[in-house]
Amino acid sequence: MTHDKASEAWLTGAIFSGHYELGSLIARGGMAEVYHGVDLWSNNPVAVKVLLPQFTNDVSVQQKFFREERSLRQVRHGAVVSVIDSGTDRWAGSELMFLVLEYVHGCTLHQLLRVRPVLSVAEALEVMLPIVEGLSEVHALSLIHRDIKPGNVLMSSETESVKIADFGLTRRTDQSWTGSLMGTPPYVAPEIVSSQGTVSARSDIFALGIMLYRMLSGRLPFGGMDDQQVLYNNVHTELPEITRYAPDLPRDIVGIIKWCTRKDPQARPENATELFTTLSDIAQSLSESELEYCASRSPHDLPLWEAVEHIAELSGANEVAARRPITAFSAADDLEDDGLWEQTLAEETEGSPVALDMVDAPDTEPDDAPAKHQPISAQSPLHGAYRANEATANDPHLSAESNWQQASAPSIDPHQVPEPYLPAPSSIKIATVGIVIFLLLFCASFLGWWLATALLSSALWQGFL
Repeated sequence: MTHDKASEAWLTGAIFSGHYELGSLIARGGMAEVYHGVDLWSNNPVAVKVLLPQFTNDVSVQQKFFREERSLRQVRHGAVVSVIDSGTDRWAGSELMFLVLEYVHGCTLHQLLRVRPVLSVAEALEVMLPIVEGLSEVHALSLIHRDIKPGNVLMSSETESVKIADFGLTRRTDQSWTGSLMGTPPYVAPEIVSSQGTVSARSDIFALGIMLYRMLSGRLPFGGMDDQQVLYNNVHTELPEITRYAPDLPRDIVGIIKWCTRKDPQARPENATELFTTLSDIAQSLSESELEYCASRSPHDLPLWEAVEHIAELSGANEVAARRPITAFSAADDLEDDGLWEQTLAEETEGSPVALDMVDAPDTEPDDAPAKHQPISAQSPLHGAYRANEATANDPHLSAESNWQQASAPSIDPHQVPEPYLPAPSSIKIATVGIVIFLLLFCASFLGWWLATALLSSALWQGFL
């Protein structure tokens, strides 16, 4: 059976393993779909991720699907989304692989930043600290997430907690990389692009630094550019100083962002554990006024968790929390595919060839783009604010981003097209300029010595004496 990805939620009503009933489609990616579900044995909501039937006989894609389950089962931490069950079941003539994941009532950080473009220092730390702590557990297991971004951060309005999702690209640090290397351009570390796929825990650290930059400034460092320009600037151009957009940001926070986003991976924190220790110490040392600092506010801004709950209510997440029928869930008919970034590279793991990587649509936010609906990551078991745009016109909270833009000073407007960035000069140019300057100084000193000697030995000088 060939499944048409553009069709309606064809699995709605299916029951897997005899007790996972699938509801409405909430996310769709290149290889899988995510459905709301209910565990009929416990009456608890779940998220069910199903491999598309056209990949039933594709061993490489199946390996990637199993890799996500294996990684999630290894990492046991409250800040990492958990896997509940997995297996295969037959539906509509196809043998389907599926994962049953923890369901998070709320939204992604990416969706939150569409409503609250800039977070205060305290809010950013409240989001960042559990992410870094959860990632420290990932790194302690010699795993690399490889796709840290706001779209893969789930925020629960029910428990006011934060969780990392989407482990489909996770690898062990002792694996060799050959094949297809993927990522989301604004968060791709320079060494991944320039060193033919050199990936380490420090690559995840770079993405964390970019994410913190985004939360506190309201914009990506190289927003308003296409993917190739962003990747080029990640390698060759220093990030614009965040103090251009958040001038009163505490110095220690500015230092953390610089530390995490250095071009040389060896100059970054070794892993998330080292970053968590430092970030925790800084959080405790900041004064109340420093914690309250926000680059710009709108009178319509809701507090952090109220904003998450507001998005959840509009998207139908509370329908699940209230145990209402799964037919009440909103559909995913407005999901988009924004394209992928891919760097060709053969891939080998532990001596055996594995699948080419597949990744969700980039979590990009061009600075010159108007506020618009953004789909949730297809890997993420979360129902987002898919219908939020329908209510924006009548809801002051959802129009907060446009109001925020009007209230902002031009220098920190997140939708302003940034000025062109010039690439940093190469080491050869720097050396050439240095040599030229040295030769000029040497010639000048020699000429001065020659003139002084000639003057002292001249008859005019002798007559003066």
